[in-house]
Amino acid sequence: MTKLVFHLGAPSPSFELLTHSLRKNSFLLSEHNALVRRPAQYRSVLDNALMAQSLGQFSNKDRTRLLRKLTMSKPDQRVLLSNGSLLDEPAHIFRDGAFYGRAREATTALRTLLPDTEMEFMLTVQNPVTMVADLLSGMRFQTRETFMNGVPFEAVRWSDVVSEIRKVNSYSDITIWPYEEAPVMWPMILRHVAGLDENTELEGDLDLVAPLIGAFPAMRLKQFLAKQTGLSPAARLEIIESFLARFFDPDVAEQEIDLDGIDPEAVETISQAYEADIERCKAMEGVKVISAF
Repeated sequence: MTKLVFHLGAPSPSFELLTHSLRKNSFLLSEHNALVRRPAQYRSVLDNALMAQSLGQFSNKDRTRLLRKLTMSKPDQRVLLSNGSLLDEPAHIFRDGAFYGRAREATTALRTLLPDTEMEFMLTVQNPVTMVADLLSGMRFQTRETFMNGVPFEAVRWSDVVSEIRKVNSYSDITIWPYEEAPVMWPMILRHVAGLDENTELEGDLDLVAPLIGAFPAMRLKQFLAKQTGLSPAARLEIIESFLARFFDPDVAEQEIDLDGIDPEAVETISQAYEADIERCKAMEGVKVISAF
């Protein structure tokens, strides 16, 4: 059976890297009936289909054609479709005074588009402070107040977004992972998204951790891991963490947060609320959280 795996957001700095890392393994994935599409090959097709559906101009014949385009006419595959704008455009995630207030509507539209096709949803969550800072850095004329549309940081809860998606997609699996943990958890994330066994060897495992430790330590880490046989995911995680602890370059990861009205004390409070929010997600039925903690 065909399964469409939608990576919905958030629009974190490493969002596109999921597709990039997995496509390094295209041949291996094809052997496991998995397909990772290039964004340019399907995003406009999917956007046009959603628009046609909203206008009542989408027929069953259109559905058949759309599924063929998304799967490249290869049935019974697991197909990854990654688009950080599916829940909403990054500039409008606080539309109408709510954080991702269109999450339920957007995922309902996807399901209605192809109602007989199994779907799975993936979501990268991020600390609200760094997320807003990252997004504002690319919006030259936006202030924080205008961008957030009156939404206070304490109201930015990923658990609410996930809950809204679950309400209209109770038969779909939902997986989330914290952006902050992605460098260490990347091997596990890649295998889960692709539907592969946790011990499957993949290229791209170190795509997120390598920039944090530098080229030479990253090469040593890759060589060291290659020499290990029968390495469990937990043992692999320990090795990556040890290299991070030894070679981590704080200048690479340091982010200057310059948000009006947000002082270090407020950042700490918001960060603690974010961690508690992830714990709420872990307790949700039908939701998997990929996290080291």
